[in-house]
Amino acid sequence: MKHFRTLIALSAAAILMGCIDSTTEIQIQRDGSGTVTETVYTMRSMERMLEVLSGMAETLVAEDEKLNAPKSRLDRRYYVDRAAAMGKSVRLSSLESVKRGDGAEGVKAVYTFTDIRSTSTSPEPSFFIPQLPPPVLTNDPSVVTFDFASETPATLTVHLPWSRKAATAVTPRKVRQSESAINQEEAAMVRHVLDSFRCRMIVRTADPLIKSNARYQDRDRQQASSKHVVLFDLNLGDAVRNETIMDQLETIGPARNMETALESYAGLTGMRVEKQSTVTIEF
Repeated sequence: MKHFRTLIALSAAAILMGCIDSTTEIQIQRDGSGTVTETVYTMRSMERMLEVLSGMAETLVAEDEKLNAPKSRLDRRYYVDRAAAMGKSVRLSSLESVKRGDGAEGVKAVYTFTDIRSTSTSPEPSFFIPQLPPPVLTNDPSVVTFDFASETPATLTVHLPWSRKAATAVTPRKVRQSESAINQEEAAMVRHVLDSFRCRMIVRTADPLIKSNARYQDRDRQQASSKHVVLFDLNLGDAVRNETIMDQLETIGPARNMETALESYAGLTGMRVEKQSTVTIEF
């Protein structure tokens, strides 16, 4: 079947990142303070797989690491550490379990900051496997950073790391005949894995948005007159149902992580990734 290798590679990447639906929402006030809200959902099938992986932790993790490993997805220690990695003024405000109508369960963490200029956010989803050591959270060049001016109008400047390292053109590779040998049942299984993966980051302003150079500006559902800026929205569920996107993904190949995905997939049909290195938002 066409695109089999790409589907399998993307499926593996999605599984490693949790088969998740992740939204990071940055809310900025006129004085430069605000909140970062991270909401991560996992599908029921992924929750079962996490239980199996957590059960294997006894043989995979050293004794000293077990003591410090988060015991559940609501272990506050992980999120307190994540807040510290975001910046010196960032604090964990609230943490709660959430559930969607389709049965997906997740965690919603809200962080507050007093100065967005000393705050950074990672494009990587906030996700880890309980009972195993969580990802190391450090400040590095791959994070999104901000500048802010509180004059009238207030201006937020967003610096995007993936746009500074935009992917160069690649030579399309041929798909071997053996890669097309997949039945419809196998194809449906692979697409089902990818169908649950979506990751996005948006910026909302306390007052109505006046002007922005951002390519993607969506109207709010609750208030049609207001807009928010979309920094990226990777929806692999839509991608696997679109042959045009699959052709492009076949050429590029799989991404190792979220940063390389944003670098590689910017500009692909249906993948909304801001390509400018600097986005300004006036409000």
